[in-house]
Amino acid sequence: MNTATGRRWDETRRWFAREARSLPAFALVALLVAWCWPIWSSPPYSPDSWAYYELSRSIWRGGFRLLELRSYAYPAAAPSGAFPPLWPALWWLVAAPSGLGARAGLIASFSCIAALAMFSEAIGRQLSGVKWVGLAAAGGLFAMPGFAEEVDAARSIPLQMALISGLIWTLLRRGPIGPARAAAMGIICGALVLTRFDMLAFAIVFGLIVLFLSRSLGATSAFGLLFIAAVSPWVTLSWLWFGELFHSDSSFVASAIDPRTFVTDWYPPARHRATLGDDPVAWAYKVAGNVPPFLRSAMWSPGPLGQAELAAALAALLARGREVGHLISSFRTADASVRRFAAAAPAIVAPLPLYVATGYFDARYFSLVFWYALMAVSTLAAVAWLPRAGRGGVESRTMLLALGMLLVAGCANVTRGLARPPQPGFPELQEFAPIGMCLDRLGAHPTDRILFQDDTLAARWAAVRRRPAAILPLNFTRPGISFAEKGQFLAEHDIRFLVGEPEVLEPIFKPFLQGPALSCGAAVYRLAPAA
Repeated sequence: MNTATGRRWDETRRWFAREARSLPAFALVALLVAWCWPIWSSPPYSPDSWAYYELSRSIWRGGFRLLELRSYAYPAAAPSGAFPPLWPALWWLVAAPSGLGARAGLIASFSCIAALAMFSEAIGRQLSGVKWVGLAAAGGLFAMPGFAEEVDAARSIPLQMALISGLIWTLLRRGPIGPARAAAMGIICGALVLTRFDMLAFAIVFGLIVLFLSRSLGATSAFGLLFIAAVSPWVTLSWLWFGELFHSDSSFVASAIDPRTFVTDWYPPARHRATLGDDPVAWAYKVAGNVPPFLRSAMWSPGPLGQAELAAALAALLARGREVGHLISSFRTADASVRRFAAAAPAIVAPLPLYVATGYFDARYFSLVFWYALMAVSTLAAVAWLPRAGRGGVESRTMLLALGMLLVAGCANVTRGLARPPQPGFPELQEFAPIGMCLDRLGAHPTDRILFQDDTLAARWAAVRRRPAAILPLNFTRPGISFAEKGQFLAEHDIRFLVGEPEVLEPIFKPFLQGPALSCGAAVYRLAPAA
């Protein structure tokens, strides 16, 4: 009896030792479910989220347009230059068969996270030969507040990260980089540009990396041809509508000299806005002034958890100083995948100058750099510890590290989700009911364009109600635009009603208001016919 019991115990222990290697993967699934659960009933969607949702509904209806005016530098009838089309198309692909509506974005977002984790783990094993180090690096990314908010809001960076991790995995595969592999990477880079406009800089530098690594004009030509083919739909649309080979609503912000310039600014057509072409020295001075806040944002973007994870990985690396020195000295003879991963670094940082030029320093923009740095340090630390701890010892530690990162990140994000106030009536958004009743009392027609002070409310109104909306230009809250020019703005965009706070709207539009405001949760104004 004791022998049988002992045998069963040994079998159970061996089974657990074998199956425990899958614990991080199960932890990832548990994290995604737990993370999604508290936000499913009321996802914290931002103006960009609602714009993606609206574009996903319009992309297959003969256009790629927003009913919400969020940029006034280009014709209102033109296709949207705020976002490229791939992420809205993915929303539609999820929403069409599922009927989930706006919540389809969450499913698409978490699917991209799963793909990122899968490719990240494959990259870690390719670089170090050790299990779970790649998943640990992905877990560190989940702890990054800006990235977590991007996932919650179903914006485009999860797709960007999934595509880049797949691209890096393709680059690291063994064997020469021939035309077929280069063509595949060209398609992925094209998909990246169709996901985020700032990835154009990444794609151009990555093409040069392909040339450097392959030493083949054939492979580089295959990369370039497939990249051009992938981005050609947007390039064609951009040229036909905007007269530019690659249009983006943020391009005038990057080239403007005034550091306060924002994408929602409006100026009279007759007023010239000074740009790089007018005074390169003044533009360079603006960009130089953006550098300090950019560096501060980059430093704090990982958040406390992300910083602690990177510090722990660095400490593990520095603890094996002699082995690290040996690894660095033998870099030239290292596995080709290691050299290719290192060669990708210039592409990883290529988009950063664009953020300095625009002055947009959201923490989420540093997700790619943080993931790459954490992957590099973690895999180097794993390899440095192999001679001392052995493969089994290193894998046990990386398994615990991956579990710890995933669980800590999961607890942080679930807590953040539970603490977030719900959005009432999502996705129908019943808070529109009183505003709608007030607009009806004021004689509003469904085709009338409403200007909202709150940009999130404007985006929701257009996306859910399918009614025209506009965002209050940011520069209207500063001196410099006369009442006559504001009247020109209202007439140019056929704005009939205002919704917002009286203390904000009345000083800006006072001569154009017809009668007192109706109180409907927000103040609702009718504009005088002369406006």
